[in-house]
Amino acid sequence: MFGSLLLLNRMMVNGDFTDFLVNNPNGVYQKNVTSADAVPMALVLVGYSNTGFYWWAQSALGGSFGVKGRFKVAFGTGDVGNPATTYALRCQLTDRTPIPARQKMISPDLDNPGCYFYTAQQGEYLADIADQFGVDLVKLTEGNVNRGVIPLMPDNKQPDVSVIAGKILQICGMTEDLLQVAKLVCGPGLYRVGATCEVCPDDMIKTNSSADGSCTRCPDGSVTVGWSRSNHDELSDCKPASDYFLCDGYIGQNASSGVYEITVAGNRYPAYCDMETDGGGWTLIMNYNVKWTSTRKEPFMYSRFLNTEGFPIINTTNIGQEVDEATSTGKGGSWGHLVPSAVARMAKITELRVYRNALVIQDKGTMHFKTANANAIAFFAGSGDSFNLAQLAQAATPLAGHNVDVALLSEDRGWVFAYSQDGYLVWDKWGFSEFEVWIRGSPGRAKGRRLGSLSCLWYVLL
Repeated sequence: MFGSLLLLNRMMVNGDFTDFLVNNPNGVYQKNVTSADAVPMALVLVGYSNTGFYWWAQSALGGSFGVKGRFKVAFGTGDVGNPATTYALRCQLTDRTPIPARQKMISPDLDNPGCYFYTAQQGEYLADIADQFGVDLVKLTEGNVNRGVIPLMPDNKQPDVSVIAGKILQICGMTEDLLQVAKLVCGPGLYRVGATCEVCPDDMIKTNSSADGSCTRCPDGSVTVGWSRSNHDELSDCKPASDYFLCDGYIGQNASSGVYEITVAGNRYPAYCDMETDGGGWTLIMNYNVKWTSTRKEPFMYSRFLNTEGFPIINTTNIGQEVDEATSTGKGGSWGHLVPSAVARMAKITELRVYRNALVIQDKGTMHFKTANANAIAFFAGSGDSFNLAQLAQAATPLAGHNVDVALLSEDRGWVFAYSQDGYLVWDKWGFSEFEVWIRGSPGRAKGRRLGSLSCLWYVLL
């Protein structure tokens, strides 16, 4: 301290500096470091000696170095004391209440939970940002160098942090206390939940960016379709509920299973509805429970598109009874699965039902369960990597005929199947035999009717 002033400076050092202090705690350091491994170290100048020609300095190295944390640096060493690189800080008591720093506006990185985005302001330094958000400066720098936000110097060794204003920085590792110094801004289609933002719930939208804004419900008689923020960020995302009607819309109207007319995005299609299992209302979207001796209308393991093959049409809902392909009235027969893009166009799918008989694992048995697991449902709409039994072990409700332990299955078989980029299924060593997948949970009122057995069908191009 010089009177009421605190002098701040820096010096370029390398590993030799700490070695010198350990071996010569009372010596005068006078090495000008210019090697490639040199790094700047902040100093506080706390005194000087005109007879010894050195400064007394202190750094963040701690009290184990030098003389109780203080050490001597020769005049002229590493620009220490140079007026061009020395700053004075004056501190004084005041009876006025300090003005709090303006809260920094951040938004969540939805792809990386626990990370946020912040746009650096004019006059800010990376060290200031790291300090205010309580994160490690080195990790903050490295992370944004890897993202290409912070460039490297011409030698491609040191990051160039001289100008960061306007750069969108990713900040990770912040604590819950972050929100006391930062304001979380949730963009359109998102609302705040604790320290992050989540997509608006079904049938709700948010059209602006705000820190505290909530989602608003769609007008009566309309629904949202899909699970991403882009499905909840405009008023036009509220679709007529009557345009999204699956088999569960017939609950209370029809108690028998069969072929019914359902609606997807305003277009009508025939689909097979199971109106008996677990309260009914199940729409069949995948069927590989076909007699191997029957002649299939399409090749093995094929993807069904609404405008060509449509929904798989079977002739029975007797659990475990293989379907004779020759009896299917559907244009594409009973074999195959709807592509994820088709499932994604159906509103508010809340439950998934899976059936598979004669599991080739441990003792043979039947897997038949339902689940409301969001990840499992999202997978069939193209939003997940694979259908994983480990995820369902704690979220599966057994249904009629189920006699295997899903938790035990998940120990030996993680994923059951996954989609390739073109919508085809990729299976594990279980194969596809005797798989059925059903969905339930759409809103709306019936625009269709029960169709029964059909000899010909009309399909609307999607």
